[in-house]
Amino acid sequence: MTESGKKEKELEWTYLDLLAYLYHAYVAIADGTLHKKEKREIRLLLKDWDDTDQNPDIRKVDKAIKRAKKTLYKDFNSGEQQVKERIIFCLNCIKDMNAWGDDEYRAILVDMVNIGIADGDYSDSKRKWVEKVGEHLNVDGVPSVAQAGHDRPDDTNYVHNDDGEDNEVF
Repeated sequence: MTESGKKEKELEWTYLDLLAYLYHAYVAIADGTLHKKEKREIRLLLKDWDDTDQNPDIRKVDKAIKRAKKTLYKDFNSGEQQVKERIIFCLNCIKDMNAWGDDEYRAILVDMVNIGIADGDYSDSKRKWVEKVGEHLNVDGVPSVAQAGHDRPDDTNYVHNDDGEDNEVF
């Protein structure tokens, strides 16, 4: 086991933390920019994962996002290998969740497609990323843009104040 693997086991990561890290790493690595529209989409999609209450506490989601971004920046500063190890750690933890299976894994891929198209640029590098995650989770096929859009949660009452929010360059 690597040194970073030992450190990960000591951390208490929830499924929201794992998904927040995975989604942020995805867009940051795939095109080098975390666009404010992608940030909005990540927050909306993570809110939909919080099934602990009919009206999920967005503060739990925001806390997971803050931790994920802080960890991702630290990992980027530590080098490419650290980011890769953390992504594999997240994916392996997701695979080890007893209650999760094909439906949840496909939902993760759907989320990634929706995040990928949020900034209007669903590039080949984003598609390849989704394919690799699908392979790791043993999901057959990748959702199309149309399928992802169909499965996207309703954002009618969703509030996200992105005034003054900047894109982040990695």
